[in-house]
Amino acid sequence: MRLTQTLFLFCLLCAAIPSFCQTTVTISGKVTDAETGDAIGGASVSIRDSKNMIRFSTAASKNGEFRLSAKETDLAGCKLYAASMGYKASSMQLGGKHTYKISLQPATFNIKEVYVRPQKVKHRNDTTSYLVAGFTTAKDRTIGDVLRNMPGIDVSSNGTVSYNGKSIDHFFIEGMDLYDGQYNIATRNISHDIISSVNIIEDYQSAKALSNSKSEGETVMNLKLKDKAKMRWTGNAKAALGIPELWEAELFGANLSASRQTSLTGKTNNSGKDILSENNRLTYDNMRIRLMGSELNPLLEISQPSPSNIESSRSRRARTHIANVANMHKISEATTLRTKFYYTDDRNLSDHKEEIAYFLEDSTLTHKTSDHSILNTRELAASLTLRSDKSTSFFSDELKYSSTWKENRAMTTGDFYNSTNTESDIHSVENRLQWILPMGRHRIRLSSINKYVSLPEHLSIDADKLRGQDVSTNQFYSSTVLSYSYNTKRWTFYVELEPRVNVSRIKAEYSEEPSDTTFSGTSDVNYFAAIICPAVSYKYHGLRFNFEVPSSSYHYFGSTKENKLYSYPALSLSWEINSKWKIRTNAKAGKSAPYVNQSYITPVLTDYRTFRARPIDFKGTTNKSAGAGVVFTDYTNMLFGNASIMYMSTKSHLLMNKRVDNDMVYYSWTAGSNEAERLIASCNISKHIVAIKGNVNLRGMYTKTNSSMLQNGISTSYTSNSLQTTLEITSNALSWLDISYRMSFSRSALDMIAVMTSTKRMKQNLQLTFNPIETLNISLIGEHSALYPDNEDTKHSFFGDIKCAYKYKKVDFTLTVNNIFNQKYYYNTVYNDLSSSTEQYTLRKRGILLGAVVYF
Repeated sequence: MRLTQTLFLFCLLCAAIPSFCQTTVTISGKVTDAETGDAIGGASVSIRDSKNMIRFSTAASKNGEFRLSAKETDLAGCKLYAASMGYKASSMQLGGKHTYKISLQPATFNIKEVYVRPQKVKHRNDTTSYLVAGFTTAKDRTIGDVLRNMPGIDVSSNGTVSYNGKSIDHFFIEGMDLYDGQYNIATRNISHDIISSVNIIEDYQSAKALSNSKSEGETVMNLKLKDKAKMRWTGNAKAALGIPELWEAELFGANLSASRQTSLTGKTNNSGKDILSENNRLTYDNMRIRLMGSELNPLLEISQPSPSNIESSRSRRARTHIANVANMHKISEATTLRTKFYYTDDRNLSDHKEEIAYFLEDSTLTHKTSDHSILNTRELAASLTLRSDKSTSFFSDELKYSSTWKENRAMTTGDFYNSTNTESDIHSVENRLQWILPMGRHRIRLSSINKYVSLPEHLSIDADKLRGQDVSTNQFYSSTVLSYSYNTKRWTFYVELEPRVNVSRIKAEYSEEPSDTTFSGTSDVNYFAAIICPAVSYKYHGLRFNFEVPSSSYHYFGSTKENKLYSYPALSLSWEINSKWKIRTNAKAGKSAPYVNQSYITPVLTDYRTFRARPIDFKGTTNKSAGAGVVFTDYTNMLFGNASIMYMSTKSHLLMNKRVDNDMVYYSWTAGSNEAERLIASCNISKHIVAIKGNVNLRGMYTKTNSSMLQNGISTSYTSNSLQTTLEITSNALSWLDISYRMSFSRSALDMIAVMTSTKRMKQNLQLTFNPIETLNISLIGEHSALYPDNEDTKHSFFGDIKCAYKYKKVDFTLTVNNIFNQKYYYNTVYNDLSSSTEQYTLRKRGILLGAVVYF
């Protein structure tokens, strides 16, 4: 009996052991938006068996996190399922792992005539967020392509990005300023597929230590990465060949995250495609603005004439190489180190015909010339920036070196016959430092710039006689600003003290053979300035007020000695009435210090027919300006608008003196009352229209200038005005067709006693992109330009292009045909200094390129 009971208990125990030995597992993870990477709170998460029956379920937390517990045997053959309103449901087979990340794709659902979808544009506090997926079309490849589709954002021909009429001050990726203003590299190369959203941050303070500042902040664009793109290399490699003897080769790679970023760019082409501007700096901070009044520019004319109103790729016949390497990483939570290196090598060929008319008091003098020129430009730059940004202190120091070498060889025929060679180099070393220390209600700020520039130039002219001009300019500039501010809840009182030192020398030497004519001269224009600027700011809710009174004492020494006082008070007021309306106004009046770095008594031959001289003068200019603007934003209806008007007047005791004879033009300055007025009015409207799945943008600008000058000893008053309007319409209403239309009209006029003349121009551009299948898009581009000069026949230009791209996995096979009609010339008319120029430019021939782009 006992044996029977023992066997029974043993069998019962054996049957129970497997049940007790089954382990309990926890399935956890996170539900996110596949486009933005944001967490999806409240998402329904469940475990379902092979018959789609729910075995276990839960709801994700507000952070998108979920946790489910079950016995391991109960999970065999089951799937993990997630769903949320506004998204496509997603499921995955449960495997050996216990942690899962579920990404849901946004979707539109029709529920009894109610449509639920993620917002394309969101606004919160000072941040406007654009959902990249909501504005992407089939033809778009880079984030710059998508930016052009976003209402309120404008991308100019040179790549400058503006938001509701204001150029952005910084361009960030995950909060890091990798490119330091050279953001063309990002917008033209980074794939939109790795960007979840584009955020515009207004009233942004560049340092945490300025968080309670009453002064208006800056406008920043920040790209948010998708999770899949962080901490991995992405980019593209391109190669293309074509006729006549065309090539393009490009390599771009970037490794991006919120803590470390690296970017590598190398490109070369002779197809006319604009890669040159990718190394251009498009933003300026406050310290660079202070430098603008002291920067040196070449005295000799080194640039080539280029046509306006058409794409630069149509006229540029260049061979271009560029390289750009940028790296930025966080040394600590608050400290970053950025290094940059870039190189540009460009050789451009230009053929240009010009008929220039000088409007004299009793006659018109006309010259006709043809120029053939080759301009070589090389630039090398490197910089190192250390930045520590804490709420308790801010420190930044940048050391930068740059060199630019330019050489222009030109042959001129027609009314003038000569060959010229112009060389101009600029070498500079610069250090910029900032330090901010907040102490309770007090704040101390130190900013300094120290810069040395060397600028040697040479011009040689071979005609009926040999002429040569040499100019050597050297400058050292130093500025240190120490400011103290005291903050209350609504008011800030501050004062700035700035010692400024400028030492510059211009040495010019002219020679002429066989007459052995030579003259030379040296101008030393140095100064020490002590500047004080007391100011007060007020901020309450959306109202902001600022008034400052900068006053300066200058001691000039060198070729001429003199002491001068200047003062230029400024007032600004802005009011954010509500979430939609903002108004602003500003006014300035006073006397500003003159720009003296390039003052020279000895005449300088700047090109084969122009002499210029600028006397050393310290009296300054009396300036007055006033402006007002209004900004409207309706984020719900995606409507953006702004309008502004600005009036400026200047008065000085020096009058430009222009003397024109048959062969030469002489510019100088002479004593006399010189008053000028200028009016600028502009308006921009941008609206996203759901019905056409696109945008309508309207822009307009009007300028009017009243001024006077001495021409051949006669005081001549003149008025110039211009009007520019642009209409843009984009539509992606049909899944297989994308439409982009742009029409612009401009009018320029010159009115004086002797003559009144004007020129009108209209330009239209239509691009149709067809997507017959998902992997193929074909773009047909047509462009028409019409020039309507006074009393002359209308000149028309027609351009046509074809662009095709076929996608195969991660490769785009491309075909491009430019200038199908083989348009050879482009015509333009411009007005300048009581003269008009009718110009003819030689364009690129028809070109065909076949290539491939590999994305990684």
